[in-house]
Amino acid sequence: EVSRAVVIGGGAIGIEMAEALSDLWGVETSLIEFQQQLLPGILDWTLATIIQKELRDNGVSVYTGEGAEEILIRDGQAVGVRTPQRSLEADLVIMATGIRPASELAVSAGLAVADSGAILVNKRLQTTDPYIFAAGDCVAVTHLVTGKPIVAPFGSMANREGRVVGDNLAGIPSTFPGAVGSFILKVYNLAAGSVGLSLQAAKREGFDADFSLTSPSDRAHFYPGQDILCLQLVFDRKTRRVLGLQGTGPANDGLSVRLDAAAVAIANGATIDDFGNIEMVYSPPFSPAIDPINAAGYVADNLCAGRMRQLPMEEFFRWMDSPELHPDWLVLDVRHPTQVEPYLEKFGENIWSSMPYDEVRDRWKELPEDRKLIIFCNAGSRSFEIQVFLDHIGRKNNIILPGGFNVLRRMGPEWLPVK
Repeated sequence: EVSRAVVIGGGAIGIEMAEALSDLWGVETSLIEFQQQLLPGILDWTLATIIQKELRDNGVSVYTGEGAEEILIRDGQAVGVRTPQRSLEADLVIMATGIRPASELAVSAGLAVADSGAILVNKRLQTTDPYIFAAGDCVAVTHLVTGKPIVAPFGSMANREGRVVGDNLAGIPSTFPGAVGSFILKVYNLAAGSVGLSLQAAKREGFDADFSLTSPSDRAHFYPGQDILCLQLVFDRKTRRVLGLQGTGPANDGLSVRLDAAAVAIANGATIDDFGNIEMVYSPPFSPAIDPINAAGYVADNLCAGRMRQLPMEEFFRWMDSPELHPDWLVLDVRHPTQVEPYLEKFGENIWSSMPYDEVRDRWKELPEDRKLIIFCNAGSRSFEIQVFLDHIGRKNNIILPGGFNVLRRMGPEWLPVK
């Protein structure tokens, strides 16, 4: 009876419902999100765009920046959804617009609750009545990065909190220190997840926040089946403390093991230097010799030390949509000429230029001095090497596009010549 569905809400539940409807049952599905990206507050725009592409590649119509104004009803049944921009027909409408703690019982009992409605508890998970304990989706726990109360509605956390409550009821002193909001989601063949703060959230909290964006292999590059992880490490420039890690990758263990390691490290106040030295198991079927989590720390260190300068993807996309915003910018693509050719054909040499990596040291004098060079490669590592070289010879009017083609291809902008 259902051939078309509309899901309202681009959070985790909304995305999972859109995948289930379209993939399991072949339902024509649309997903509406009021904010400008999916998973707002959990992922930043770059990685959220990768998820959006995965949904669209699998037939889900995604509309961000659109709020549902009306559910259309006919004969007592939902028949569609209207937004300011469009009307979408539907046989089924699913609301997935967030959660609210069910704390009415606690309020009626006179217990203190947070602004979110979540029940306030101490580290023993006692409420403001010491004879009443609370655990699970209804409580506010301490965020171990911000120190503020958060609601983290995850089954794994509820079970760990339940053990703490059980221990204390049984006379075994036990505490729950807090959480960093560890999160992971499967979207078709893609995994996406985060721990700690996003860049936007870190800035709102007053941190001097910056990010490193890398796109390493999830295992040795020569090993069959290897794939790319896109990782964004969020850190505080003043203290070098790591505030969060988020990423996308294949729906295997490649992303989850890095997020798990990051969760332990961030919960214990780890710095960039700690991330560079996290000891991860190594064998080619499981990881490259330089683990992706170490590489993320190395890049963050380069940024903090001023050895590396980068251009955020949002700014690059705005420029590609409107080159007149920065007429002095020029992409310096250091990949193989056959990889660069479609870009030269589409954009022209006034926007996109080619100089192979292994020729730059001999041909650098050919580079225009009056243009700001956006150095571009597959993953970003060769771009950094070229940046260091150009800085060394005094040509510092350059910047790197972090993550390179590996990230850009997974974001899938309409203007990309190679999909």
